[in-house]
Amino acid sequence: METKKTNTFDFKAAADSIRKQFKDKTKADVFSTGSEMTTPQEDSDFIVMPEWFRTMSGTKGLPFGYTVMIAGTSDSGKTSACIEAMRCAQAQDVTVIYVDTEKKTTESRLRNWGVDPDKIARVQPFYLEEAYDGIDKWIDMIKDHDENAKILIIFDSLGNTPSIKEVEADVDDTLQLGLPAKVNKRGARRLAPRLKRDGIAMLIINQTYNNLGSPGVTNAGGKAWDYFCALTYQTSRKGWLEKTVKGVKKRIGAAVQWKLYKNHLLDAPEVDKVSVIEITSEGMKLKE
Repeated sequence: METKKTNTFDFKAAADSIRKQFKDKTKADVFSTGSEMTTPQEDSDFIVMPEWFRTMSGTKGLPFGYTVMIAGTSDSGKTSACIEAMRCAQAQDVTVIYVDTEKKTTESRLRNWGVDPDKIARVQPFYLEEAYDGIDKWIDMIKDHDENAKILIIFDSLGNTPSIKEVEADVDDTLQLGLPAKVNKRGARRLAPRLKRDGIAMLIINQTYNNLGSPGVTNAGGKAWDYFCALTYQTSRKGWLEKTVKGVKKRIGAAVQWKLYKNHLLDAPEVDKVSVIEITSEGMKLKE
């Protein structure tokens, strides 16, 4: 009877031996074993977000080394969520790089929500290419000052930002809708490794559009960031919140619906989970 052979190769010792050959830890960490696979779990692995986000996502917040996307319609809480993320990041000594393509967030709004605008590294690009170049420059500057600095990148917003070729195209080329998607693909492939290597968290604010001829909605900007995101929500406004003051109705906020589209941070994610959030000048909270 043939005896089954046992694999006696010491994978752990071999991985340790390879890692010792590198002085650079980021290069050494390329080598490991399957038993060393981990997902973010500790508070230090996240920018810890408020209770509404933790309850809704089943995670502690925005994970370092990963990308989170919030995509949806107008007035559905996307920019409010990114300001909340800024506030939490600054409270946890995380430097914020803010790609502000829409130029609609005011200094007073940041201050009212507890964000210090003087400590925001801002990029105001006209084109996607400028956005990715600006992110790289800020990361290099921050890391040169402190190689252990923690960083949150907020891209607000992805879908509304054109590529250079798209803007400079001739009339006959205006139907080349794939041009921004190609730039985003290159940007994602170039930036995603930096998130892992340097322990950077990224939050992308995006738009959605209705699919033509089929049900459902699609996130703008191509599929590249959809693939790289670990957590994705699609949002829509359900209605306005109003309050009657001296017989007159006044708008005080909005009720928005967030649908969990993707969650690769959990072994058994509740995909398609829907939550309703109320947004007022006091902040964001889950509807009771």
